[in-house]
Amino acid sequence: MNERLMVNAPAESIGVAQPKGWMNSDFFLQYLRIFVKHTQPTKENPVLLLMDGHCSHKTLAVINFCRENHIHLMSSPPHTTHKLQPLDRTFMKPFKDAYSQRCDLWIRTNAGCRITDYDIAGLVKEAFIKVARLDIAVSGFKCTGIHPFDRHLFSDLDYLAAVMTNIPLEQTETSSNALNNEQAVVISNLIIEEQIKESEQSISEPITTSPKPSTSTAPDLVQIIHNLSPLPDAAKKRTAARKRKSERSEILTSSPYKKVAEEKENEKNMKDKKKEIKSKFKVAMGGKGKQTKRIKTKGKSVDKGKEATNVRPKGKKGSEVEPLTETSNTNITICVVCLEDTDEDWIQCSSCRGWVHEACADIPECGDGFICDRCRLF
Repeated sequence: MNERLMVNAPAESIGVAQPKGWMNSDFFLQYLRIFVKHTQPTKENPVLLLMDGHCSHKTLAVINFCRENHIHLMSSPPHTTHKLQPLDRTFMKPFKDAYSQRCDLWIRTNAGCRITDYDIAGLVKEAFIKVARLDIAVSGFKCTGIHPFDRHLFSDLDYLAAVMTNIPLEQTETSSNALNNEQAVVISNLIIEEQIKESEQSISEPITTSPKPSTSTAPDLVQIIHNLSPLPDAAKKRTAARKRKSERSEILTSSPYKKVAEEKENEKNMKDKKKEIKSKFKVAMGGKGKQTKRIKTKGKSVDKGKEATNVRPKGKKGSEVEPLTETSNTNITICVVCLEDTDEDWIQCSSCRGWVHEACADIPECGDGFICDRCRLF
């Protein structure tokens, strides 16, 4: 990172940068090391660190570091930072206002100039000094109910906005029944309104014929309204498959969550290993697969890249080789495990028909039906 970006920055500031501009697990681990340096948590006096559920906060390396340094990580529920994050409640708005004021003052002072990336650190310092006060920090933890702890700070009205959207999947039938009841209420209201209109008309006009039942025209009107503005199908919206699992507030340094993180890490490592083996195999084979290209020669045409042959690579055992119908036009045979072409004893995979050194196969006596590691992985 360019050191000029940190000119006039707040005292003891540390600057890091990455192309995307977002926090990642490596930067968060750096922050935790600085956090430990200033808070100095111990086994007798541990520290509780509250944060949102961003993926960079929940890696296995972060969890292990916090467990070793007596830090208890706790994530807030999704979409609740506007209520539970002290910085969002009391600090960020005055900080943004102060920063905007400093920018306006800088532009008036430096007429004809524009604010560059190298001026931002100094402007942030001036705004931070103005609003980084103890009373703002205390009120931030108080209005969120964190300290002093207040479990009754939020009433039912704070959760009312999620009532119409928080519909579990198993209640689809109940939601459908509620929708039918709502449609029945709408139909009955329309019938009553039609009856009122007809009664008013019958009073104003002389009675010459017997009145017709009002229910004969009401269903047609309901159908027209339904066609013009159909009611939303709540059941369909809730039965759509979710792209990711719903999250909740969790203690990230607990043993159950650590076990889940270890399983995810192992799965990720296995996928990376498969991709690495697959890419190496493609490079060794000269591309994504065998490609055929017809080239013209004197008197005949040849399929470049394919030859009908039963030739065995040098050093292969006759009892362990299966006849091939086509091979690459190269004379070099590459082991699909070590990706080398050393002259050793070989064995052929019965699945992909690639060649493997007996030493790489790690089998003392390889018989028929051998499957290489690449085929077992994929």
